[in-house]
Amino acid sequence: MRAGYVFATVASCYVALGQQPECTAEENGQYYDLTPLRSKATDYEFTSDTGRIFKLNVCAAVNSEPWKMPNPASVGAFYRGAHSDVSIGTVNTSLRIKDSHPLLVLTDGAPCGENNNLHAATAVRFICDNDVFGVGSPQLVAQLPPDDESSCAFFFEWRTHVACPTAAPSGKGSVIAILAAVALILLLSYIVAGVLYRRFALGYRGFDQFPRISLIPISALPHSFADILDWFRDIRDHIRGGASDLWPRSNVNGGPHSGGWTRRHDGFSALAREEEEAMFRDGPDGPDPRFSVEDEADLDGARELVDSNPPVPAEHANAGVAPIRL
Repeated sequence: MRAGYVFATVASCYVALGQQPECTAEENGQYYDLTPLRSKATDYEFTSDTGRIFKLNVCAAVNSEPWKMPNPASVGAFYRGAHSDVSIGTVNTSLRIKDSHPLLVLTDGAPCGENNNLHAATAVRFICDNDVFGVGSPQLVAQLPPDDESSCAFFFEWRTHVACPTAAPSGKGSVIAILAAVALILLLSYIVAGVLYRRFALGYRGFDQFPRISLIPISALPHSFADILDWFRDIRDHIRGGASDLWPRSNVNGGPHSGGWTRRHDGFSALAREEEEAMFRDGPDGPDPRFSVEDEADLDGARELVDSNPPVPAEHANAGVAPIRL
């Protein structure tokens, strides 16, 4: 159930990616994105030929504090009037494509004159121009009516390289980011659950309570510098073809030695050292059980020679010297 919920969430996010993001548009395989023009600190300010000051923002409300203007949080553009600032359009985040150029339309501005049913509106046409340094600046092209006192419709033109079309994004990067976030959440959940289990169920403390995550088993790692050298030598010889098989090495106590490797054939230095040490460990019960039958027979013959009493010479017997036993 939990896995199904995770995949359902990812699928819903993928479907949401298919919706057109704000301040973007697509037509005939051409993708337009004007979000770099969205300002969070200042507004785009310019002056008309008649000296009127305009301020506007792209796909966002203006950052300036309008003077004596109602609902300033929803204003997308305004001009400085004689008695107050006048809104010429509210915020709009949807773009249109007209003659292969992005078009941003702002409506529902201040009432025009005495006719409260007619409100000011603004249309901003963005033109692709790679020769413009920076983001460019809007310019007033026309207003209707032409005079400043009764004008209610405004037409701006904005040349900028931001308006140039690009290839439509595939959305794979966002999907990968979502999957990576899900994987990170699962990993953190595993670590937290492992810590709680090892601390309260197993009684571990300190670093032992953290679960160990390793691609290589701990038992497969060498435990000493000599083992590391032997390990690399075995790998080198195996690559060169000097050995047919590699087998786990046994330590001097007869048990497996973690992390080391040795050869199957006789004559390896580690095996020779083990046999030599085993000879010194022989007690009264005989040699180390790892010896072969032939080695045990040879040892029995040596014991018979030692246990036999050689004849005592006469001069030693007369002198009362006790024979020396080997």
